[in-house]
Amino acid sequence: STAGGGGGGGGGCAVAKPAAPVAQAQTNPSLERDPETNVHVIRWRVDAATLESKDTSAMSGPITVKFLSDRVFKIIITPVTQGDSRGRRNFRSNGVGKVQLKCLDTDGPDNEQLNVEFRAAVNNDGSEEGIRPARDEDPIRNDLKAYGVTGLGANDQWDFRSCVRDQCFFVRVEVKPVMPTD
Repeated sequence: STAGGGGGGGGGCAVAKPAAPVAQAQTNPSLERDPETNVHVIRWRVDAATLESKDTSAMSGPITVKFLSDRVFKIIITPVTQGDSRGRRNFRSNGVGKVQLKCLDTDGPDNEQLNVEFRAAVNNDGSEEGIRPARDEDPIRNDLKAYGVTGLGANDQWDFRSCVRDQCFFVRVEVKPVMPTD
């Protein structure tokens, strides 16, 4: 499945700026927390030039999320490999990839769990349009203390190119701390 373009919403990306290497063109993500649901929404604006690069991944700047203690996260996007040929594992090859959330500091008290619920969307305005899993489905659960990274599964793919508007696209990640299930 692929992410659609998504309408409405502000968050335009047209910003006059000099040409810069892709690594410098990324913006730091923004963070909002819904106090009623305790869902932390991280939005990352990704420069469309990333999709023309031969990079094998792109990473957002760090963002601190308050769980039981402060935790630093980054969003990672990686291209989906297209065949075994050399040069096929980069964004330029097809603009399709995966989204992951990485916890950079999994150390902490042994009794502190880092179990989270995770959802993601890729679109052109940072909204929840195209969120996966859908609102009527159970979110992905993962123990970041054990694994350090979470995503939507090996077969989940996003068509980043179809989401570009005004020279950028948005990755939206929703993460919520949860009590572990036995």
